[in-house]
Amino acid sequence: MQEKVEDGYQRTSPVRKNGNKPRGVLSSDDNARHHTARGTKEHIRRLGWERLDHSAYRLDLTPVRLSPFPCIEVSTMGT
Repeated sequence: MQEKVEDGYQRTSPVRKNGNKPRGVLSSDDNARHHTARGTKEHIRRLGWERLDHSAYRLDLTPVRLSPFPCIEVSTMGT
């Protein structure tokens, strides 16, 4: 199974901007790190894949800072 995944990865992996192809498989979790099962983490480690951890949210960003239209929000808040 691992050979099929890696073979498919090698055929479909894009070339990076610097001209190099990635050297292996990177796994990015859909859920927060603490929601990933221990068995899944161990299996990924045994395959030699690299996990890309990410936090579920960022405490330093408020919803206002995430707005794609901050100028509109300021002008509609009133004075």
